[in-house]
Amino acid sequence: MFQTPIYQALVNFFNTEEWSFIPKEDEPTLRLWYQGTSGQWVCYAKVREEQKQVFFYSVSPVVVPENKFGAVTELINRINCNLVFGNFALDYEDGTFHFRTCLLFDNTSPSTELLRKLVFFNVMLMDEYLQSLMQVLYTDASPAEVFSQSKD
Repeated sequence: MFQTPIYQALVNFFNTEEWSFIPKEDEPTLRLWYQGTSGQWVCYAKVREEQKQVFFYSVSPVVVPENKFGAVTELINRINCNLVFGNFALDYEDGTFHFRTCLLFDNTSPSTELLRKLVFFNVMLMDEYLQSLMQVLYTDASPAEVFSQSKD
């Protein structure tokens, strides 16, 4: 296991929050699961120690089919224009839809409160917009319609 200060702060945070996780053996990344009101999905917490960064990803449980890339990309752009922190993205290689948040640190390790904000803001936004993704994938509603409904 990695013994770097930021990685250890992340491990301690998830242990304190009583979240089960699986560490990757070859990189400083933890795999976790989250159950929201919109579904369950996998999350990744990744440390880049030299750059003093922590990334947190929520990955949709549904793969976007290629014929829906355009509509989903439009939805993502509409959502991202209103976000201050984090962003949604679509991986054109494998069709995964995910939300990413990141924290940068100076010469300190991340506090529990900062990690809590990083993680819970992330899963809250994925939970909120996962329903919008499903509407775009499984109905004839346009991304503009779906997005305007999500703001209500």
